[in-house]
Amino acid sequence: MDQKSVIIVAAVIIAVAIVAVGFMAFNNNGGSGSGEDDGRTYTINTELRVFGNANNDKYLNSADVTFIKNIVDGKSAWNSAENPLADVNADGKITSKDYEMVQDYIDGKTGTMYYVDWNKQRSSVDYPLTNVLENGTYGIHSMFSTGLDWLIILGLYDNVTYMSNGDIGPDDLDLELYPNADKLKVFKDIRLTSDHYETFINEKIKITMGDKRWYDDTFLKAVEDNFGKYNLNVIKLPMNRTVDGITWEDTMITLGVMFNLQNKSAGYIKYIEKVDAAIETAIASADVGTKTYIMPYTAPGYDLNPMYVDAHGSGPVLMADVYTIEKLPLTSAVSVVTADGFDAVEAETIIKYNPNALIISSFGYASSKSMTKEQYVDHFQDIADIFRDMGYTGLIYGIAFENCTMAGSAFLLTLAHSIWDDAFDEDEAWALMYEYYHNFTNYKGSLSDLKDSKFAVWENLWY
Repeated sequence: MDQKSVIIVAAVIIAVAIVAVGFMAFNNNGGSGSGEDDGRTYTINTELRVFGNANNDKYLNSADVTFIKNIVDGKSAWNSAENPLADVNADGKITSKDYEMVQDYIDGKTGTMYYVDWNKQRSSVDYPLTNVLENGTYGIHSMFSTGLDWLIILGLYDNVTYMSNGDIGPDDLDLELYPNADKLKVFKDIRLTSDHYETFINEKIKITMGDKRWYDDTFLKAVEDNFGKYNLNVIKLPMNRTVDGITWEDTMITLGVMFNLQNKSAGYIKYIEKVDAAIETAIASADVGTKTYIMPYTAPGYDLNPMYVDAHGSGPVLMADVYTIEKLPLTSAVSVVTADGFDAVEAETIIKYNPNALIISSFGYASSKSMTKEQYVDHFQDIADIFRDMGYTGLIYGIAFENCTMAGSAFLLTLAHSIWDDAFDEDEAWALMYEYYHNFTNYKGSLSDLKDSKFAVWENLWY
């Protein structure tokens, strides 16, 4: 064979290899749902954390294809620091392959989707995650009821088959909000270790979602080592906590894309934007001064003194209720020393900081079928009485811990009206709270029912 023929054959082999690699990227129905990072650390400024979100907005759509095409065509330059997710295949350059991958995502083609996880590294899931469930053959595991709330919005609630038992387990969830929840199987020990991995396989769980601190390294290693044999997708995004600035809202927005269900998640995105805009408008149009607060939290059956306090800790983890509360002009009067962002604190110590408001959070129990509104009111009142007996004269509010994740945006305006009544409209606040429960949960009550329910029980704590 002459030199010219060798060159031609080599070129053909290289071309075929390139095509094959491109084909495998979207047709191997795999990737490592447990990790597959590329050794880089990514700093991004967007709620939608998937590679392909080239323009850093909240949606994966044709605008991202156009954004990448303009770079490839030389119409605009690529700023890799500002738009790192435009490099969809993370090869360090922008080519036609990047916008082709985005188009494949939009078209729902089976493959691998990469995203920036809670370690600021590249992780992956099988795309779309709806395909992984195979018409109900396989199920989803969720820690906490927050995951159930997300999946209700996405229309995937019936795919949940397993839950980790936090403060409220599936057998005690309010069946009006979570139909048939008492039929879910449960891990009593919420922290997942390698010992749980075989259960995931036997129970045909293909997707697991939860908070970082509850996934033991031994469990994640087992997933990684066995991914080729059993594609268990671990979604490394937070639920009830924020991690390095990643919020539960970011997770909700990203899940909508991972499941290829943006038509479902878009409604909730617009709802959050509506609430945030109402807060910004009220603050801009009125004299709303910043107030200090402390957030003690406990639950029926737990010690009332000392009680836990959620605040800014020494590490990258922030409780979701703190993130949510501070969308309002509220600032914590106290910080805590633990990296997780909560400490047990004596009531005597709490009132020494003399905050403008105590916002008491009861974790888990508003979703409990065993807790009546009257019991909930009594629980909050018992805590309030401790502080009143010690001479605290500031404002006291009671909220359900569930209100500080998915329903957090819903109750914010009502709380804001009670603190700054001239700035925030009460009717708008209740209307938006009802919109959340009516459109994004299984709650069937009217607006007046909601006002009188345990989900709004904190109204009884106004002084």
